[in-house]
Amino acid sequence: MPRCWQGNRTNDFACAPTLASFDPSTISQRESTMPWIRIDLSEGRTVEQKQKTAEAVTRALVEHCGCTPETVSIVFNDVSDDNWAFGGKLLSQRGKP
Repeated sequence: MPRCWQGNRTNDFACAPTLASFDPSTISQRESTMPWIRIDLSEGRTVEQKQKTAEAVTRALVEHCGCTPETVSIVFNDVSDDNWAFGGKLLSQRGKP
């Protein structure tokens, strides 16, 4: 399966399975303005860590933005060290000449 969130931004909606089945007519105008959250992480987080993060982010949005939990959409993107760079150097190449 292609990693759509790292590619062409115009393909995000079409590629993401959670968004492909999204029916915008099922939510109110107010709720439709709620943000969709994308969290980029280095690979290695557990499902439990992501679940707790999703719960905490959802609670914060409900509290501070006045939305319902059902309208909060979060995508976790696990990025390998070969696809993440700081200061012009891939994380996978740290410590190499």
